[in-house]
Amino acid sequence: MSIKDIGYLEFFGTKCIYIQDEMDYILMPVNEGDNIQRYFLNENYLLPFSDRIYKHSVASVKKQIGSGLSHVCLEMNYIYKGISDDAIDGFIMRGNEIDEFFSPLDYYYRQKRKNEYQPKDLLYGQDIIKRYIFMCSGEKINVELVYGNLLIEGIRTDLTMHPQLVVKFDSAKDTDFVYRISSVIIRFLQFVHRKTSYNINSFELFRMTENGISNVGYMFSSLYNKDFRANSKIEASFILYGDKLSNILSIIADEDSFPISHLSKHAGQSYEYSPERLGAISAAFEYEYDKNPDYPHTSEFDCSEVKKAILDYIDQLECEDAEIKKFKDQAHDNISRIGTQPGLKAKILNAYSINAGALSSSLQLLLGRLKTVDQAASIFPKLRGKVLHRETGYVFNDEEIECIRFVEILQYVMLLKRAEYSDKEIEVILGAQYYCNDVYMKQLLEDE
Repeated sequence: MSIKDIGYLEFFGTKCIYIQDEMDYILMPVNEGDNIQRYFLNENYLLPFSDRIYKHSVASVKKQIGSGLSHVCLEMNYIYKGISDDAIDGFIMRGNEIDEFFSPLDYYYRQKRKNEYQPKDLLYGQDIIKRYIFMCSGEKINVELVYGNLLIEGIRTDLTMHPQLVVKFDSAKDTDFVYRISSVIIRFLQFVHRKTSYNINSFELFRMTENGISNVGYMFSSLYNKDFRANSKIEASFILYGDKLSNILSIIADEDSFPISHLSKHAGQSYEYSPERLGAISAAFEYEYDKNPDYPHTSEFDCSEVKKAILDYIDQLECEDAEIKKFKDQAHDNISRIGTQPGLKAKILNAYSINAGALSSSLQLLLGRLKTVDQAASIFPKLRGKVLHRETGYVFNDEEIECIRFVEILQYVMLLKRAEYSDKEIEVILGAQYYCNDVYMKQLLEDE
């Protein structure tokens, strides 16, 4: 569906024409002389409206931009267009990223190889393949992976089996809640695809009736970020992630700051590193380290006597000047923190020591130039400091790229371990995602 539209809405009591182009709305007053510039709420508010078809619509305004003329430009978080005022029981998600990760071809091929396939009507019927459950904002969210319904759109169909995620929850009229659930699933797809761009269709919203699902409207959001290389093949399908996929969804739903900014924009750029991406990878690693209580969170600091003597000396200083006293307090706080946390090198070594089993089959390819984890752990903090604090336009050499990629993959392993994947399961996922071992290839050959 092309996300373009035109219609009328009431903007704080003033009738306006709206022109919708993707996630931007341009509002112009219908009556000459009306001024809508004075309604300047700036950001994050809900704007109810209706058009010829969708009578109960809501726009969540992310940012309001004054043009200096008679019109106003609105940048949206999401737009909900409802046929009725009925509560929403769930939504259906489709799109290229869902086609790839939840591939029917991969699933049925494996079933056929194992003699587990049972013929079924997928033209008009459907097959529920998997069910996932996660919590979001205190509510239980049920996700069904469904294949089939090839002819659901009649002659409009492309006769291709497109998997769909049917997301169900307790009835809700809170469109922000629906948006939050969809955001969790899209961040999950970004995570497993290892890229931030994607192609997801608008979400079909429904309510449950005695006759089944009844459409009540649709929603699309600012998460829309079209990947022009959307048909690129990925190996890491939902089958590799198994039943623990629900654990990843739960982690993402629980953590508003779950990092994805360190991912490349497109899959083909995953080996391209910039200073900005180096900083994002470092931040994502430290985020994951801090989230896991199994990692040491204090350093082995053996100069406690020296530290104590310095702090005692600072405490004895008498300062009358306010600026000097402020400096004294800052010095005391900074020295107090010395030795309370491990440095970045120690964190990398600590994280590796706990996850060594999951990386054992990958080190030869990951550290071909650096040879040892200790060398990677030594180089990475110096590289981060050099690039982020002193040098702009820095171009990484092959050894530095190897070091950055090792930390990026280590962060990925840490998250998978937090989602309760075993070392063996992680090795298979790494082989499919990063091609850094042959465990995944051996598994494919065994399946044949």
